[in-house]
Amino acid sequence: MSIFLVEAKTTLTPWAETIIEANKNVCNNWMVYPISNSIFEVKSSTHKSFIVDLQQRTCTCRRWQIDGLPCGHLIKVLTMNRYEDCLEFALNAYFTETLRKTYEEYVNPLPSPYEWEIPDDLMIVKPLIMERRQPGRPRNTGRIPSQCERPI
Repeated sequence: MSIFLVEAKTTLTPWAETIIEANKNVCNNWMVYPISNSIFEVKSSTHKSFIVDLQQRTCTCRRWQIDGLPCGHLIKVLTMNRYEDCLEFALNAYFTETLRKTYEEYVNPLPSPYEWEIPDDLMIVKPLIMERRQPGRPRNTGRIPSQCERPI
């Protein structure tokens, strides 16, 4: 078991914790306007607005959907609604327990290549023969020379 897995005492992995902390620090001056019980508009300091939908688990910045970690807009909505932490909005892949379960079984190293067993009935597959001409500008071999032109 690696040292990283033994020392990790947080619910999320340390890498995910640092990303969430960075997202928390960015959203301090943003304003939140409720649209409904689960939909909120978040206006950033540059006057850009983003829509956070807690029920659909989406944000129009799309970082939450792409990364799987709460974006700054979601964190701002959660702090305005007095959520203690945003762990339930992170993907399970970022939990320390998931990381531990992933690496709990041992992985044996491969033997060196000269120790590999190669079967006798192994087929050799050759690359395809290209029947079509490769793309590009064709050579102009059938051109008729002009009257003043001499062969080079």
